[in-house]
Parts: sequence; C-alpha cells; structure tokens
Amino acid sequence: MCDKRHSHWFRVGKRMAVAASLILIAIGTSACSSTGHNVAPEITAPRTARHPASLDSRLAPHYHLFVSILQSNGFEVGQTDDPRALELKFVLDRNPSVLELFVSLLQEGTPLLSARGSNSEGRTAGGAIAGSAHITILAQRAAANFERQLAALKPNLLIVEDSPPFNATMQK
Repeated sequence: MCDKRHSHWFRVGKRMAVAASLILIAIGTSACSSTGHNVAPEITAPRTARHPASLDSRLAPHYHLFVSILQSNGFEVGQTDDPRALELKFVLDRNPSVLELFVSLLQEGTPLLSARGSNSEGRTAGGAIAGSAHITILAQRAAANFERQLAALKPNLLIVEDSPPFNATMQK
C-alpha cells in the first residue's frame, strides 16, 4: 500500500514538473526569441562622408584604404556641412605593450562601427612605436575589419544625397 501511494504521488509530481516546464518554455520562448536577422534600425546617411578631424601623420599613407572601402560602398569622402554626414575617426593607441589602430565611422558623434587592427609585436623593447611596416600591418588589419563591419551594416544603411547648405536668406 505504501508503494502505491508513493507511486501515485511520484506520478503526480512528475506530471506537475512536466507541466511547469512546458509553461516556462512557452513563456521563455515568447519573451525572447532569436533569429538570424539583423534588427538594427535603418540609418540614413548623406552620400558624402567627412574627412577625419585629425589624422596621425604615420597613418596618412594608409588613409586611402578606408576611402576606397567607403567609395566602393556608395559614399564619397570630402567636406560637407550636412550634420548627418558620417565621419571617419582614427586613433593610434600608444599602449606600451601593444600597437593598435582603431577606426570608427561616426554619425553625429555616435559610432556606427568600430574596427581594430592590432599587432602585439608592433612595439620595440623600449616601448617606442615600431617602424612603418608595423603601421602598414595595423592599417591593413583595421581596413579588413572595417570592410566586414560596413558590409554587415549596409543592409540597414540608406544613402541619400547631401542636404543643401543652410541659407539664411531662405528664412523669413
């Protein structure tokens, strides 16, 4: 008799556990589902992207890599007064143990993408920045990352013509 009661409560407990699990699974899958689609909002950007505000002279020979990537994706690079224009930003990290280049594409100060090129052998034993060969490696690595990230961003990117410059005579 004792075995039958334990067996009965065991079956009831097992059914309750299964029911509770199914409820939790239903709640969990409806609250947070995942798909392979990128759900980033559409970004509207003028065709002309701004030159960086500053560029380390050691990076100047490699700037064309990033301009070429932008041009192959439908952008021009130059001067514009459009406040929505994308802007390139380059940062050469002066960390004594690793030489790194960070390249960002910003819109109104907000990063849309950030690519990194790193070379842990890019410093000498004394911590000074190594030669131009290391900078070239950094630029090539950062450019490859930049191109991949721009390709991932492109489905959510709408390129429009630049806004005409603001003309005070048009105001009344």
